[in-house]
Amino acid sequence: MDELVRLLIEVDGCVQGVGFRPFVYRLAQLYGLAGSVRNRIDGVTVEIEGSKSKAEQFLLSLRTESLVGSSVQALRTSQTRPLDQEGFHIAESIGGDVATRFIPVDRAPCEECLLELSNPSDRRFRYPFISCSSCGPRFTIMRETPFDRDKTSLNLFPLCYQCRAEYDDPNNRRFHAQTIGCHSCGPKVWISSPEGDTIADGNEAIEAAAEALCAGRCVAIKGIGGFQLLCDARCDSAVELLRVRKNRGNKPFAVLYPSLDRIVYDGIVSPEEEALLTDARTPVVLLEARRPNFLSLHVSSSSRYIGAMLASSPLHRLLLDRISFPIVATSGNRSGNPVCAENREALLQLRGVADLFLLHNRIIENPCDDSIIQLVEGTPIVRRLGRGYSPLVIQAKGMSESPILGVGGLLKSTVSYGQAGEIIVGPYQGALDSPEVAVRRERFIQLISPRFRTEPSRLSFDLHPDVQAHFPDASPYYPIQHHRAHSWSLIAEQGVTLPVSAVVFDGSGYSPDGTVWGGEWFNISEKKEERRFYLKPFFLIGGDTAVQYPERVAAALWYQMLGDDAYKTRIWQRLHESDLLWKLITSGTHCILTSSMGRLFDGVSSALELCHHNTFEGEAAMMLENESLDGSGDPYPIDVGDFGAIDLVPMIRAVYSDLSADVSRANIAHRFHQTVIQLIVKCAQSIGNERVLLTGGCFQNTVLLSGAIRKLREGGFLPYWNNCIPCNDEGLSVGQVMVASSISQQFSFY
Repeated sequence: MDELVRLLIEVDGCVQGVGFRPFVYRLAQLYGLAGSVRNRIDGVTVEIEGSKSKAEQFLLSLRTESLVGSSVQALRTSQTRPLDQEGFHIAESIGGDVATRFIPVDRAPCEECLLELSNPSDRRFRYPFISCSSCGPRFTIMRETPFDRDKTSLNLFPLCYQCRAEYDDPNNRRFHAQTIGCHSCGPKVWISSPEGDTIADGNEAIEAAAEALCAGRCVAIKGIGGFQLLCDARCDSAVELLRVRKNRGNKPFAVLYPSLDRIVYDGIVSPEEEALLTDARTPVVLLEARRPNFLSLHVSSSSRYIGAMLASSPLHRLLLDRISFPIVATSGNRSGNPVCAENREALLQLRGVADLFLLHNRIIENPCDDSIIQLVEGTPIVRRLGRGYSPLVIQAKGMSESPILGVGGLLKSTVSYGQAGEIIVGPYQGALDSPEVAVRRERFIQLISPRFRTEPSRLSFDLHPDVQAHFPDASPYYPIQHHRAHSWSLIAEQGVTLPVSAVVFDGSGYSPDGTVWGGEWFNISEKKEERRFYLKPFFLIGGDTAVQYPERVAAALWYQMLGDDAYKTRIWQRLHESDLLWKLITSGTHCILTSSMGRLFDGVSSALELCHHNTFEGEAAMMLENESLDGSGDPYPIDVGDFGAIDLVPMIRAVYSDLSADVSRANIAHRFHQTVIQLIVKCAQSIGNERVLLTGGCFQNTVLLSGAIRKLREGGFLPYWNNCIPCNDEGLSVGQVMVASSISQQFSFY
């Protein structure tokens, strides 16, 4: 007869909000074991009692059987004295001193729930908040851990007797599912006028929203993590009106599709991209657009991509079931503000933008914008970290035992909390100077950090003085140089071993020498960080205004090449207030020196007369990338010495020569991209490290990133690039935590 044993099993990882306790319950029933399972604040505790052989089979199944949405990071077992217990049950959750580092993410409705949603005989037929243990909101409704209903915004909705019976039934797939409800006991939906007057509720509200979209009107819908603005993506007048009302400029809109089959009419979908689109996290996926397609030209006229997505909630599914066409689904906010999350906030902020508001009364505790994903070199890359992909936990070597907080940069702030070898990364939040972002930052910190007992010992943020001004009382605090943070963000994400060469290309970053950096090559070893190469600085005429008007950058590049003769060129003469700007650059007044690769892309784009005015960040560079796809030709000449500034004049002179010879814009754009790629490889060869990092916002350019990866590999290097952490400023907070954690190592930085 088998020995009777009792085991205590501690499970760490993403094991809350994913049906893990019912999964454990069913395993215990399968093997005839007694005991209990319960959430604790930092994971799940299991106690089992029974024969030794059955206990071993249980442990093997626990380690090897996969559960969708879960991730077991550690499993510790110890043997205790048998208690002659009978039966297995799910016990009440227990608290503790340390918060869980693994928070369940929001998941779109599963196939079983969708079948019930469309079944007239099911009691949840057309219930806009249908969910089970496998799907539904998670992070966005959490107030604290562990993930139990009374610690979420659903605590306001007590279960009816039918839902309670399902919750208590071990044979039901809603057994201990924390998010369930029904028409009787769950949240309600209604449609409102911009003045807040209720027009209809329930399914009539959804019908009214569908009718409004069919009529070319704009509807604001309260989604999983925040509001979205919807309109008919085929209708020029509807999309153009939304652009005007939201002050959106030319920035592409995301498009919500009724089905995967419908997406392929407008975009080219590979099997890997299909998997991303149908993933339960339902991100926006950037797809190569078909030409022609059935969308309005106003959806994404400046981009060769379509940002496509499928329904992320049953409410979206019900709305799409009533229409057969794709709809614009853009963030529900005024430009520059974070996404709206509260009904009253949306009615105030989006009045004048939306014609109707499809609302519900489930509170969004943690606002979360839609995630954006793109497939590059066969690898999914996160372009925006949001719903379904955040909070993100990464393992990082060499972390301090003391908790450290990173708050990112000025315009694309995120929060990262690091301690003892792990960093928890929050979702994209928006501009750091927004009061609402500050509130959301504090809410997130309280949810995910060990702050229940311990305050962060260090605060880290960008070196820019405007960022520091937001934390006047922080102590101790560490301002971290922008590009240093970019480098260490990628080192943390990929677990790269030093030494490395780090290529950091972006728009701008405040630097120790008072200039604006942005085109840098670093040599990073165990004890030293050197700035080995950088673009020879050029002027931003009028300072930050040049970021909005790339023609000023083009003029500055011409001035660097031609000196006083630049005034005679057509590029200079087409400038608004050309005489004033000439006085500024010749005197150096209101001119900032920069080594920015992002601004260089802007300047070349303007020189080719592709874009003279950025209506959104990266517009000029995006148009230059698009143009390069139809071009050909060899790289332009450019020299790299042993160390220091890279002179751009030979390349600019060659571009100018091609322009004068009426070479096609596509060929010039192509040759320019190939020149930058060649420059990356040449500098890597000079620095000599095998591992090369590619990071910073410029690497959102897929022509640049893919080309650099291929050429580096051909040259015998091992390239690394951002996958799960965005390469733009959303990743800064991770690098800030890493640098602040090792600040005592006294790195030298040049």
